[in-house]
Amino acid sequence: MTKHRAKYKGNLAEGLRSLSLEEGENRTSVPYMKVYRVASETIPMPRTDNSYLYIVADGSMRLYTSSGIMDYEAGQYSISQIDTPLAGHVLTFPEENATAFMAAHIRRELIFHMLCGSCGKQFLTSVINISQAGEIYEANSWIKKNFRKSFTVEELAQQNNMSVSLFHQKFKSAVGMGPLQCQKRLRLTEARRLMMDENKNATEAAMEVGYESSSQFARDYWKMFGASPKEDILSKKQANFL
Repeated sequence: MTKHRAKYKGNLAEGLRSLSLEEGENRTSVPYMKVYRVASETIPMPRTDNSYLYIVADGSMRLYTSSGIMDYEAGQYSISQIDTPLAGHVLTFPEENATAFMAAHIRRELIFHMLCGSCGKQFLTSVINISQAGEIYEANSWIKKNFRKSFTVEELAQQNNMSVSLFHQKFKSAVGMGPLQCQKRLRLTEARRLMMDENKNATEAAMEVGYESSSQFARDYWKMFGASPKEDILSKKQANFL
């Protein structure tokens, strides 16, 4: 951790502790910025039609997205122009039990931290691609709600009044992957969450997210996570106890 990031992290957490934050959403004087205080393990994820930036001010959390499961510690952040997380889970609470993210802080220092940090390039790329996100947002939202169902790219293109090639091009530019790949990742990520958080076995999780074949689920799972469902979940659970 750089000196600047350590200072930024400490200032942000200290500033939030001085506020009288209520459980859940707390509005700020900065437009489009809110602070969330979470005292339970499950994080109620905000829904937004716009680009988002989640900053972990204290504690640590896990986000479930179509790109996979990502863990964030205090001072780290997640940014996207379209791919809002499906769910969030608190990994560790701060000593004063006040986990907050997407927080308002000194604007100049916040921008400097984002642009000069390890994810600065990703942030700039998201800003550049943001014009593509608006056209494809509804389709991406539909897939998130219906990823358990079977559908074709042709059907999605027709729903959005585009040719198949144009729709696929715009979707991949905005989301970073094709529609069917996005569906597969959503299915696998949700199956992983079901096995980790709800103790479902691989077959139960596969059927619940829309797979008709357990063997196909196992093959896709291995390609995405590099291990069988049983081995992957066991290693994750053992790591959480260390």
